[in-house]
Amino acid sequence: MASPASPRDNNSVLNIGLGSQKKVSIVIYLFNIMSELLKKLNLIPGGKILIFMPHPDDEAVFLAGTIRQLVKNKINVKVITATRGEASTLRYGLKDDDDLAQVRETELTNSFKVLGVKNQEIWDLPDGGLIKIKTKLKEKVKKAIQDFSPNLVITLEPDGIYGHPDHIALSDVVTNCVKKPIRLVYATIAPYTVKPQKSHMAIRQVYPLKPNLIVNLSLLDKLAKIRSLKSHKTQFNFKKTKPNDSNFFKVNKLLNYEYLVI
Repeated sequence: MASPASPRDNNSVLNIGLGSQKKVSIVIYLFNIMSELLKKLNLIPGGKILIFMPHPDDEAVFLAGTIRQLVKNKINVKVITATRGEASTLRYGLKDDDDLAQVRETELTNSFKVLGVKNQEIWDLPDGGLIKIKTKLKEKVKKAIQDFSPNLVITLEPDGIYGHPDHIALSDVVTNCVKKPIRLVYATIAPYTVKPQKSHMAIRQVYPLKPNLIVNLSLLDKLAKIRSLKSHKTQFNFKKTKPNDSNFFKVNKLLNYEYLVI
């Protein structure tokens, strides 16, 4: 067995194997990616971010990699999901009498475990009905912001990315509740190559805001995002969905990048 390099050896500092060099390079690469995100968001470790999402799985689709980076950077992240997603028409793997809302709540919890989120709430507001209870929604959002006192709030951009009425209602309420010095950031998408099939839910013509911050996802971020998506088993079954659905994340570059408006 070779003896350890002596500190007196002039070459000892550089005497590392190729494998070690690769590990160091990867660590530096990941650190630079994560540091860049905090710099762009004007945050330091210990900062607080409150995220509002309309349904279970929205966090996985639009923000999973970003959330993971924030958590790894010691940002205090809280995610509030406004509904339990009970109105979804997708029920992969479920029996007719299974409680979709309860299952989706469990799926959401599993997604947050993957992303390292320990502080989360799911409200029992009506899926598909947020636009009808905007006064109540505003009271809950306002109180949540007051209680958590974040530096920054994130929600979906004003057109809800693909026009879902719950997305639009929540974005509108959050936008009106966020006051300075708290900063508001929108999750958005790059121009669509393939639109989601759920775009038929749009209540108006939509024009998602163009991102001015593109979050580069590392390999570990991408793996976590895929695991987060797969946590929502009733909504994403890549073996059964149509090609338009299964390729949606890839062709819209949602596995390598996520998109923000700051």
